Amino acid sequence: MSEEDTQSIQNQEPVKPSITLQDIASVVEIMRVVTDRGVWKVSELSSVGQVYDRLVAFLEAAGIQVKKDEASSENQAQG
Repeated sequence: MSEEDTQSIQNQEPVKPSITLQDIASVVEIMRVVTDRGVWKVSELSSVGQVYDRLVAFLEAAGIQVKKDEASSENQAQG
């Protein structure tokens, strides 16, 4: 590597990490899938649900349509 290449690399600003609304939507979907599979312990459900609700509210405020939990709708219809 030449001295010019090395200097060019050193002068570049570091890439700042970023997160997109799609990334957050993916996390919400992952949370739904692992919940359906029974990954969480009962004692963890409250905090998991709180984070899920905050993420969904954030996405909806940004205008992103979030897939609603079908299991809850089915249980209420059968109940």
